Amino acid sequence: MKENYSETVSKLAKWLDGGAIVVVGGRGRSWIKDRIQFAFGASRVDWVESHPKKAPETLDAVIARPDVAVVLLVIRSNIVVVRNVRKACALQDKVLVRAPGVTGIDRLAAEIMEQVGEQLKERYEQRVTKGNTDR
Repeated sequence: MKENYSETVSKLAKWLDGGAIVVVGGRGRSWIKDRIQFAFGASRVDWVESHPKKAPETLDAVIARPDVAVVLLVIRSNIVVVRNVRKACALQDKVLVRAPGVTGIDRLAAEIMEQVGEQLKERYEQRVTKGNTDR
């Protein structure tokens, strides 16, 4: 699968440094997960379908994994789920990106860069300076 992605995708792949990506919301289709994983060089993509009655502990456990580099929130208007994801990311010091309705890898990369690009870059530089890849 050879794709020509933007320079932004390449930068983010470097800064994510093989970390996992968690996607919350929508339906986790395998071909979409594969494209996200390939484009950003992620170790894996965990897709958590959202439901307001779903136990927040499920989200917490996935987000809390030590290798998670970024959490993508792709739903629009489920306030309960949004609140639970924000809380879990804050508690676990995970980077959160809201990307409802974003389609395509380059557009997703642009959204990530706009919202948290500097934060991801700083975290990457800190890991490199320390000589490790611990998240």
